[in-house]
This record gives sequence, structure tokens and C-alpha cells, in this order.
Amino acid sequence: MCYNVKKLIYSAFWRCDMEINNVGYKFVHGGKFSVNRPRGSGDYAILFLRTEAIFTLRGADIQADAQSFILYKKGTPQFFRANGESFVNDWVHFSLDGEEENRITEMGIPFDTPVRIGDISFFSKIVKSMYQEKYSAN
Repeated sequence: MCYNVKKLIYSAFWRCDMEINNVGYKFVHGGKFSVNRPRGSGDYAILFLRTEAIFTLRGADIQADAQSFILYKKGTPQFFRANGESFVNDWVHFSLDGEEENRITEMGIPFDTPVRIGDISFFSKIVKSMYQEKYSAN
């Protein structure tokens, strides 16, 4: 399945009235890094991968390339880990209402599936701005 994911993500998220719960930019972890959230994080989350990773989805391990993203639906179990010497990503945790989730689904953006988009730099800049805004002293 082919997605014009960059355009879809931009259109979907920047037309939504989302509440940002937390944000991380260029977070670096070692090769033993893993996340194990059997009940999810309690909100929606989007991760933009700067390095390869392994996701466990519906009981199967799936390798995701660098320059990919995954959009976790609220309540989806989150199991992922480094696939190399480090794990580096940008991420946003946020809240949506049901109407906004439906809009994302209708646009064809997949939930709970790693998708390679080729170049995450555009999204990294947006996440960096969000991160600076959230954690600035001003």
C-alpha cells in the first residue's frame, strides 16, 4: 500500500484540535533500550525514528527502518526496542477526541503500523519547535 504520508500527516494533525501531553526531540538511548507498555501510554503517541527499531505488534516482531514513523492509538500495547547500538527518535504524546481519530482514519493514516516515509526532517523540525515551546523558560 502506498501512502503520501507526509502530506497526510501534516494535513491530519495540523487540522486537529489535539492536546499535547508530552514531547521529546532527538532522544538518544543505548542499544539495550526498550519500552514495554502492555496497556499503552494512556494517550496517542507518534514516534519518528532516526534509527532502526523493532516493534512487537499483535505478537510478531516487525523491523522498522530509520526515517519511519508509527502512530499508536490510545490503549494499543507499546512494545519496541533498539535494533542496533542506539535508539534515537522524536516523539509526541497527545490526546484526541473520537471525531479527530475518525478524521485521521478517513485520511488513510495507519495506526499501530510502522511506515517508512524516507525523510523525517520536516517532522523533526515541527517536533523540535513543540519541544522548545513546551520546555522554554519563557
